[in-house]
Amino acid sequence: MSNIPQYYEKPGVKWIRKFVQNGDLVNRLFKKDNTIDTTIKNKNYAEKYLKTVSMYEKYHVICFVFFCLSGIFAIFKHKFVYFILIMAGNILYNLCPVILQQYNRARILRLIK
Repeated sequence: MSNIPQYYEKPGVKWIRKFVQNGDLVNRLFKKDNTIDTTIKNKNYAEKYLKTVSMYEKYHVICFVFFCLSGIFAIFKHKFVYFILIMAGNILYNLCPVILQQYNRARILRLIK
């Protein structure tokens, strides 16, 4: 958890950002320029958007914990293929968005200072 955006860029968060719901690829396909840098117009909006980022991050952390527990249950049931599938999906659909939300928070905090 860092407030420096470059901390998240080293492991490849910009690559993840290309493929998410409102990411670079989708915006390019639909000719939208909705990056955080252009949508944050004032400090009030930035603070509101930080709450949204926090909500998404909490949601994905809860889902990550749930699916980790589901993976552990699969191990107890000796379903190792299910464990691998659950954990692969969990990393893709929950861990990557958590990292992305932390990156977004760092970028927003940089913009409002």
